[in-house]
Amino acid sequence: MKKAILTLLCLGIVQVSTADIVKANGEGSAPIVKKDLNSTRNQAFNNAKKDAVITLIKRINGPQAMNDANQYLDDIVKQIDSS
Repeated sequence: MKKAILTLLCLGIVQVSTADIVKANGEGSAPIVKKDLNSTRNQAFNNAKKDAVITLIKRINGPQAMNDANQYLDDIVKQIDSS
């Protein structure tokens, strides 16, 4: 009987969790260098990724989280796949 009650209590305590997909678009720009357009594109793309990460941090954790996340921002952006 104790096992049955304990099992029912454990089943009642289990919480159902769900994951939400959060999307963010970043905007980036860079000065155009005519000799190296690929470098200009890469710099603008990296700036857009950084902007998207900042948007997500603020959306998920709130604007105050940027104080703590700022020092890790470049490391976070490096982990984003270019595709």
